Amino acid sequence: MAGGKRRMVKASAHEILPLFPLPDFVLFPHVHVPLHIFEPRYREMVAEVLDGNGRFCMGTLVGNWAQKYDGNPDFHPTGCVCSVIDYERHPDGRYNILVEGVSRVQMAEVSNDREFRCVEIRVDDMPAEISPANGAVQRLRELGSRALIDVIGEAPSGMAERMQSIELLTFLNLLAFHLPLDVKQKIDLIELPTSNALAAELLQHCERLHA
Repeated sequence: MAGGKRRMVKASAHEILPLFPLPDFVLFPHVHVPLHIFEPRYREMVAEVLDGNGRFCMGTLVGNWAQKYDGNPDFHPTGCVCSVIDYERHPDGRYNILVEGVSRVQMAEVSNDREFRCVEIRVDDMPAEISPANGAVQRLRELGSRALIDVIGEAPSGMAERMQSIELLTFLNLLAFHLPLDVKQKIDLIELPTSNALAAELLQHCERLHA
């Protein structure tokens, strides 16, 4: 992207950040995702984010969000702080940005005088307590790598080997984001209390995919 790369900044334990809520979308920590920002309120948000610490919250719209979209539709309280790591600003004010999920957070909306919404966050990162030597983890690495390659469509050279060497919690989050699950299932995954629980759920999903 032409705008410039930025250094990723970790989320603080408690802070107020802009909220970018989307339907049918759940961002997980360690995942990179490109976003096209075109609505005026979110173009304003990105401009402010780029002038500041480079962070905002990704949230998931729930309930009857479509009828309330231009106002303040409900969002799920568990979300993900993300950091803008690259961006491009178009002449008409639109942005292409690349973000990386940083931390799972609990969000509570706070009032503000901007066009976009803001939330107070509480960092709620999942403990990385699972043993990489666990037999079920090895099975998940195998099936999960195949599932990720299926999503991409064609495996780049060496991808299978790289999937085996990625840090375990990063691998779990990548898998949770990319598996073909509905938004309710992904919300259930991001809310799980431990990496053990996340690995167990992902293994079940992968086994069903490859049954």
